Amino acid sequence: MEREISKLPKAPFLSEKAIKNLSELCFRSDSDLSGVSADTVFVFGTAVSFDKCAEAIINVIENVKPQKLIISGGMPSYTDSYKIAKPEAEVLYDHIVKFLPSNMEIHLDTLSNNCLENVQNSLSFLQGARHLAFVTKCFSAGRDYLTLKKFLPNVKYEQKTFDALYPHVSSYITRDNWYKNSDSMSRVWGEFLRIVHYGQRGDIAYKEVSSLVEKIMKEVE
Repeated sequence: MEREISKLPKAPFLSEKAIKNLSELCFRSDSDLSGVSADTVFVFGTAVSFDKCAEAIINVIENVKPQKLIISGGMPSYTDSYKIAKPEAEVLYDHIVKFLPSNMEIHLDTLSNNCLENVQNSLSFLQGARHLAFVTKCFSAGRDYLTLKKFLPNVKYEQKTFDALYPHVSSYITRDNWYKNSDSMSRVWGEFLRIVHYGQRGDIAYKEVSSLVEKIMKEVE
């Protein structure tokens, strides 16, 4: 299966202002979870950096003491996907199961192949959520948040991200370094293109970021 938008599209020249605005749009800012209680934790699937994602999940659970944990992620089927032995949700669950409270409600979605499916396939588990903490890769946090917001507009959100490391790349992608090498710059630019494309199609809560998107478009013209 081919992606609608490449994971590594060629990025244009980015000014300091464009870099700042792209960081705000794509990364967002993590929540201060001190003293925060949330009823639900939702995890977007990942095919890389399972250990970092697991650390983030455990940190969130220890802080917000949720009643419910939902982990979403199937077997990546895109032609450029990294191959894994079993669904992303199951891999992540195996990493954290020994740290989970015995009384917590747990659901795994093992069918989803992308961010939109992560949310859509988990909606039955997400019913009743009022305060939700989500876990995802740092540079996809903006798109993931907007997807949740589209389907669950009245929920209060907290965010916890992890830095991802990709094969054949020497450093983790972070908010502070993504624009310093071509691979991570391409990945973040791909996130921007997805936000534009999916926003125009109605898959995400686009209105919330449309003015910021317009600024970025003008900066890279």
